[in-house]
Amino acid sequence: MKDGAARTVKGIKLGRVAQFGIVVKDAAKAMRSYSSLYGIGPWYSAPFPESEMYYRGKKVDIDIDIYLAFLGKVEMELIQVNGGDRNIYTDILEK
Repeated sequence: MKDGAARTVKGIKLGRVAQFGIVVKDAAKAMRSYSSLYGIGPWYSAPFPESEMYYRGKKVDIDIDIYLAFLGKVEMELIQVNGGDRNIYTDILEK
């Protein structure tokens, strides 16, 4: 399959992957690892927009840091949870 080509999986048409995110406990350590092992970088800090967030029907406050790098045309995102209420990111870290 060529880069950018669409693919059908059980009736669902999927485009190329443009972005993926990984939830990490320590973004600085993760950035060093991905940079040294795979040559990924440079990394950029992305501001997390202030907005109302809801998780499982409840309004939640979350404190996260987001860091971005590119692998060709694909954006890689590292998400570090710093605190706040239980949310999708804390649930991922617990698994």
